[in-house]
Amino acid sequence: MAELYIKQGHLAQAKDMLVRILERDPAHAAAAERLAEVKALLGEKDAVPVVDELQRWLGSLKKR
Repeated sequence: MAELYIKQGHLAQAKDMLVRILERDPAHAAAAERLAEVKALLGEKDAVPVVDELQRWLGSLKKR
């Protein structure tokens, strides 16, 4: 569901969903990584560097 929110541009909702996932399962690595990416897109300060976000975009483009 969080991925759908991200694809639709609803980043705040995606962030909330990912936070809830991590509250239930703190070891969920994929959710933690995606949360960091969403925080970066939202401009929050504990987010991943821009390079990581650009790498994710590049990976998505390569899949097409």
